[in-house]
Amino acid sequence: MTEQHAWLHMCMEYHILQEDPSLKTIIRQQKKEGFSTEAAFCTQLGIKGDPYEGLLAYGRMRRWM
Repeated sequence: MTEQHAWLHMCMEYHILQEDPSLKTIIRQQKKEGFSTEAAFCTQLGIKGDPYEGLLAYGRMRRWM
């Protein structure tokens, strides 16, 4: 199940960056500061709680999955 979630997270991140390519630089900087990729995206999107579940919920809300 973890592998499937990793794939789904990558798909969500792809869609988000397609909508707002400027986030790429910000996400990279946050990763250098120690954030996980999911946490960095959630911080920028204002998603609270568990970043792994939050990113999946965001994708479902946007109907990307």
